[in-house]
Amino acid sequence: MQFHRGQDTIYKRSSPIPQLRCVKGCEFEPAVVHCTNVKPRENKSKWRCETDLPRHLKFDETTIICGGFEYPTDNKVLKGSCGLEYSLTRTGWSPLQGQHYKHYMAVAEEDEMKGWTASWMIVIGVVLYLINHNWRSFNFADPDGGIIAQVSRARHAWGAGQSDAGNSQQSAPQRR
Repeated sequence: MQFHRGQDTIYKRSSPIPQLRCVKGCEFEPAVVHCTNVKPRENKSKWRCETDLPRHLKFDETTIICGGFEYPTDNKVLKGSCGLEYSLTRTGWSPLQGQHYKHYMAVAEEDEMKGWTASWMIVIGVVLYLINHNWRSFNFADPDGGIIAQVSRARHAWGAGQSDAGNSQQSAPQRR
């Protein structure tokens, strides 16, 4: 059987009642509850009811009330006449446990993404600035001979490019 929030039962001889009615611990109302008869007997049945509840709540007691077909206590039940009365109890989990964690993670991920994006934009900006600012030094058609020629001249100016076989002393840097 299914019981739906906001829907009433069908009764032949009396007023309809809500399909779902909480009698205790009513801090949450499920949209739909599915109940299965796990031990059918002649006069009494045992029902197992399931629904999506927050982690901190569970069913404490459930009672299915149905209108009889011919008379109120008739074992033959009028289709659509059943309603579920239930009570809820806490499981020991905190109501915010899990929800708070998910909210915290969503906020943390969002903040980390903003920082990551900003960091990468700064890095890309610096690289673009350096490329733009130093374009001539990367350009081999530069009148000064490009970066390779500049490095070669710098080595030569400091004596790294001179090789004297007989003399191990390096000469002082030349100035232009």
